[in-house]
Amino acid sequence: MIRSNKIALSVDWGIILIYLVLVAVGWVNIFSVGYSEEQKTFFDFSQRYGKQLVWIVMGLLVGAAVLYTDSKFFVSFAYLIYAFFILMLVLVLLIGNEVNGAKSWLTLGGVGFQPSEFAKLGTALALSRLVSSYNFSIKNNVTRLKILALILLPVALILLQHDTGSALVYLVFLIPLFREGLSGLILFFCVLFVVLFIL
Repeated sequence: MIRSNKIALSVDWGIILIYLVLVAVGWVNIFSVGYSEEQKTFFDFSQRYGKQLVWIVMGLLVGAAVLYTDSKFFVSFAYLIYAFFILMLVLVLLIGNEVNGAKSWLTLGGVGFQPSEFAKLGTALALSRLVSSYNFSIKNNVTRLKILALILLPVALILLQHDTGSALVYLVFLIPLFREGLSGLILFFCVLFVVLFIL
């Protein structure tokens, strides 16, 4: 109870309120785009707005669960969570659904989702665990290889799904590493790679 009260007091409820308003406005826009006179309920999960409502509720529940979970849990299980999402990315290659030329979707209970989006969480946790480890040094070649492996493994699996746009997003994980002393040349070549892809 004491810990719950501390969490409740430490949360910036103004930011939470703004977030909820933005989510509500976004959902109303999705509903209005797909609106027809045959619609009799907001909870038609066969429609896009119904599916989006499911994700909104799930997102709020997951957010609350993360907020009330002890941070030591994420430190202890960071690599395991990363491995789980890597497994999901492999699963997509085997039994995934193809949408708009990219085989990057899984369907669970009639609701489609992209594991590549969830894998960002696993990658962030794994990198955080590595960077916060004892005697971490970005100048160490073995450490650099570990960082490269953590980022490039999901990128390679997503590229195999023909979803290059999602794969490029993972390059953002390099940006926080410049605070640790990563060379600016790497950022330059990453930006150059993105520009070449867009062109």
